[in-house]
Amino acid sequence: MAIYKLWIGSTTKDVTLKYGIGPYCVLMASICEYYVYVFRLMPLMNDEEWWRNFIIGHGLIVMAIWSYIRLLLAIPPAVPAPYYLPIELHNEISACNDDESIQRILQRFALSRSLKINTEHIRYCNACKCIRPEFAHHCAICKMCILRNDHHCGGLTDRCVHRDSTKMFIQFQFYVLALCIFAFITDFHYTYHTERKNYWFFWYQPSFSYIGLILVLTFTCSLFLLAIATNRTTRDMNRTRKIFAINRNGHQGVVKNLLNVSQTSVDLTEYRNCLNRNLVNSIACAPLVCIQRWKLLVFAVVQRGDSLQSSI
Repeated sequence: MAIYKLWIGSTTKDVTLKYGIGPYCVLMASICEYYVYVFRLMPLMNDEEWWRNFIIGHGLIVMAIWSYIRLLLAIPPAVPAPYYLPIELHNEISACNDDESIQRILQRFALSRSLKINTEHIRYCNACKCIRPEFAHHCAICKMCILRNDHHCGGLTDRCVHRDSTKMFIQFQFYVLALCIFAFITDFHYTYHTERKNYWFFWYQPSFSYIGLILVLTFTCSLFLLAIATNRTTRDMNRTRKIFAINRNGHQGVVKNLLNVSQTSVDLTEYRNCLNRNLVNSIACAPLVCIQRWKLLVFAVVQRGDSLQSSI
């Protein structure tokens, strides 16, 4: 569980992001795959293949783990403060019965704040009490509106893939895809040339399981790269049912869109500050806790002595 202090409107709010079952499933699957490949298959290879596969395989593993850690630590970007409505306008919107009245109120507020709205229909979030910019969506699990919210990845990270984590998400898939291709080539090479006479299913099952992972990761990587190149998200592609359509609002070209995503990085400042605050608080409170426990110990000894004297 991680607690981040984010700017929600004009005030700060502690947002608690819990780690679900996704990271634990990834950890268990990685341990099983690592054990089978490193401790069961690699010892059967000769020395030259062993060292080569060990260096290349562990290099890809380190890069995949680093991308996954950065993906987990990516703080979701909240909607900027000017997009949040005052409580009076929110109550006025709640009292409206038709969408036209709501749109008039939102348009008047957007003009007063000079907000950049790329869509004709202004989207409003009743839970966060804010105007949602383009590609911003409210996540019921994270309980906040997130900028360029692609989807909530419950099976992998139990976090939303958003504007600041799309790069790490694609990087993680790419390194895992490269690792699966490398493991398939080395595994099938050894199986075909060394254990060719043993045609039992055990030897070929790991090789063909890599093929399934390669196909799935190739599809997901291609889908995400296509969504970025067309200036959309997979949520928008699923909503419109159009795969190759291009969103012209803010579209800078295929190459420029891909370069913009590749240049984003995770801001770990808030995460480091959170760790530093917890560390400082622990160090500052340690002497007080020791003194308090020492007083309790002395008090218990004195009470014990008084009880013994009274009994005598």
